[in-house]
Amino acid sequence: MSRWNRKLVFLALCLVLLIIFFFGQGVLAKDECEDPKTLTYATMPWTDIPTMAEMSDPFLKHISEVTGKKIGFYVPASYDSGVEALVHGWVDFARLTAFSYTIAHDKSKGNVVVFGFKQRRKGIFEQAGFGYHCILITKKGSGLKTIKDLKGKVLALVDPASTSGSLIPEVLFTEEELGGTSLKEYFGKVFYSGRHDRSALAVKEGRADAAFVATAAVDAYIGKKLIKAEDINEIWRSISIPEGAYVYRKKLCPELKEKIEKAYFTMHEYEPAKPIMDRLKIVRFVPVKDSVYDVIRKLAKAKAKKKK
Repeated sequence: MSRWNRKLVFLALCLVLLIIFFFGQGVLAKDECEDPKTLTYATMPWTDIPTMAEMSDPFLKHISEVTGKKIGFYVPASYDSGVEALVHGWVDFARLTAFSYTIAHDKSKGNVVVFGFKQRRKGIFEQAGFGYHCILITKKGSGLKTIKDLKGKVLALVDPASTSGSLIPEVLFTEEELGGTSLKEYFGKVFYSGRHDRSALAVKEGRADAAFVATAAVDAYIGKKLIKAEDINEIWRSISIPEGAYVYRKKLCPELKEKIEKAYFTMHEYEPAKPIMDRLKIVRFVPVKDSVYDVIRKLAKAKAKKKK
């Protein structure tokens, strides 16, 4: 082989090696985990922002101490916008409803991952354990004591992506109590309030005749003295629903995700968080698998079939 041919072979080999190197770098860059200086946390809107900020503050301080990161706090305008923020990477970890978690997980193709949920102690309407219930409430003294009494009346739901404030009523309630008749057909008017407290207050103030709300939320509003337990009629109660999901983005670095988990799973030992945990009837945060939410996916499929 001539000197010129050997040079050509050498140059060709160098070119191949360069291509492999840069291609490999591209793959590494694509798969590289993320370690942001500031972590952004989001919580689905369930009451006014100042209250949510106050209740979240000790939790976020503990997470900041454990992770060594600054924490940004974000309350989306709706459940759907919270899902979009996670899917597009604008939020790093969050508290989602069970239904909005399944939407985020599926929409992100598994890039929004659940790692924990709450264990609760017994409240006024809430039962102890790892789930909660959807209840249909009316105002005591309104004369509305049965489902039959509510035919043609005004109903408040929470948000299309709410578990107890939309999914459960539209699927389980209609099948169990209305023989498949839709909420819009049975009630005179159905509207979305945007938050559980707004639905409860709409009933209290007479702007809605009835509302579907979460038992845990009702207990929280009773604790805040927004409503009184003796002023509420419980007309219907669902099966136990998996607690809301605490999630993070899969692309965060493994060490960072481990620290976020550690912060939540040691929250019950963090003194500044104990008053809020007591107020919200939270015993502790525990690990949970995605499969726990399969029951919600089945209900979502049933809801989608109804719309066709």
